[in-house]
Amino acid sequence: MRWNIPCLAVVLAGVLYSQSYGTITGVIKDTSGSILPGAALVVTDENTGIKMSILSQPDGGYRAPQLIPGTYSLSVELAGFKKLTLSGVKLDVGTTLSQDLTMELGAVTESVTVTGQQNLVEASSGEVGTTVSISHVQEMALADRNVYRLVNLVPGAFVSTASGQAAGTPVFVGGSRGWSVANTVDGVNNTRAGLGIGNVEMSPPLDSMQEFRVQLSSYSAQSGRSSNGQITAVTRSGTNRFHGSLYEYLRNDKFDAAGWGNDSKPALRRNNYGGTLGGPIIRNRTFFFVNFDGLRQHQGTSVTRNVGLPEWKTGDFSKLTRQQGNAAAVQVLYDPATGSGTFAAPVNSSPFPGNVIPSSRLDPVALKAVQVIPGPNRRPDNPFTQAGNWQLPNMTQNTRDFYIGRVDHELNGKTKVYFRYIFAAPDKTGTPPLQGWGDADPSQTSVLDRHQNASLNLTHLFSPTLFVTTTIGFNRTRPANISGAPGKTDYAKLLGLPNAPAFGFPLLNYAGGAVTVSALGFARAERFAAFTNTDYLVNFTKIRGDHTLLFGAQYTRYNGNVRIRPSAGTYNFTGRFTQGYTAAGTAIANTGMNFADFLLGRLSSVSAESIPSIGK
Repeated sequence: MRWNIPCLAVVLAGVLYSQSYGTITGVIKDTSGSILPGAALVVTDENTGIKMSILSQPDGGYRAPQLIPGTYSLSVELAGFKKLTLSGVKLDVGTTLSQDLTMELGAVTESVTVTGQQNLVEASSGEVGTTVSISHVQEMALADRNVYRLVNLVPGAFVSTASGQAAGTPVFVGGSRGWSVANTVDGVNNTRAGLGIGNVEMSPPLDSMQEFRVQLSSYSAQSGRSSNGQITAVTRSGTNRFHGSLYEYLRNDKFDAAGWGNDSKPALRRNNYGGTLGGPIIRNRTFFFVNFDGLRQHQGTSVTRNVGLPEWKTGDFSKLTRQQGNAAAVQVLYDPATGSGTFAAPVNSSPFPGNVIPSSRLDPVALKAVQVIPGPNRRPDNPFTQAGNWQLPNMTQNTRDFYIGRVDHELNGKTKVYFRYIFAAPDKTGTPPLQGWGDADPSQTSVLDRHQNASLNLTHLFSPTLFVTTTIGFNRTRPANISGAPGKTDYAKLLGLPNAPAFGFPLLNYAGGAVTVSALGFARAERFAAFTNTDYLVNFTKIRGDHTLLFGAQYTRYNGNVRIRPSAGTYNFTGRFTQGYTAAGTAIANTGMNFADFLLGRLSSVSAESIPSIGK
């Protein structure tokens, strides 16, 4: 399958520029409260020394848009007044902050310097959101060092821990669905939304991020595409000083308890290590930042399954019971070959004598398949149903490397540009088959992902009242999922399934019901995919008198290719054939068993493909 979906959005008298920037605005006045038009204001990034020069408007107002999040100083000059410098003004990602400036009468050669943030509020927007600064929480105990876990610090937002490799990280904002939140990194999509779920596709290393902002509601036009919340993240950049770090975060089962439901302590060896380096290439003009982050993890888990009693595999269900209150009750199996009804509508069926299915009635495919099921090896969690009577430890191995680089450059006093690239490969997770289950083990999987995200941004000041910013970027993910060991053995032929594809062990789904046995196999043997979102943004800010006009356009192209190869089929058993029916055709409660239907070869439904579906 393949999709190509272009989207174009144009917004006038609104805001559509990249949310990876911020804006400082306010009014310049004297000590009597009179406005001061024509004042020369210089906004300086205290970390890089990069400056932006603007003039106050006839109403005394000023606006410094498209600023990279950071700490700024504001310096304002006007003839007849002392020079005013305000330092330590912190600007967060995606915010518009108001900071009025009051000048005193005097010579320009005199100056007034104020250190520390003053009266900094976001008064020009009704957005409800929270900014999380990574530097404040870098030493917090994050079990997996996933930067998006910090979303849990935001009131009304929640990150689920039940995220899969193929699905990314689900985030719930303001009670919304978990797969519908918009997410960007440096203004570029970090999601499959448009073709797939609105997930957080990639979680860059904690040490490469500067901050992110979570918006819950009432956000403006630049935050389109999702009504269920916005997450805007920005990466770190270099400064005028060289900074670097080396780190390793260790987790080991030596420091853990066994945990609930485990017969033994699961193994754990997690090493998350890396380093950062950032600094100037040309002081006050060109800066770089790089980060390598590696992960090597061996995560043990205790896998508990229901394998029933050994005699069940031969059709002897004389000891088959269900739980009724705090006691065991016999689960009666009925013979679907008895009664006066039809195959689709059984009537007045009779139980199997002694709850035993005659060996002559057992299906040959089922008899071969049940040989894979091991015998019980522990006391069951539920003695009435034999549930949880098998357990073994298993080990999932994860290998992942992140490479991040960013260069910021000021071409001249009016033009700035930066390029940032994130590459994650390998990102591999593998779980071997459990002892005794072989290629039929449902937990045997191999996931190999490859992630890329790039952002190229240019900001230009045509005049003190006209600004433009452009962003070009892409997000590409290439997941590959393999279940079992497809291609090694023709299980369709081995089990006796005619005309089924010879690619992987089939899914024999007889799980469920009052008394259950864990299923075998997989529905899908392989899935290879590639999703690419490409973003093009151009945005203008025009200041005219008392008014500020913001307008721009965004074009996003979504491209997806998926190749799926099924296993030898999916075979479902629901227990309806060994359930009892009255003379009126009414089903008798608490009778029948899915696994017994399987042994009889009585399918409820089947799905099998003889030709793999391949996207073009």
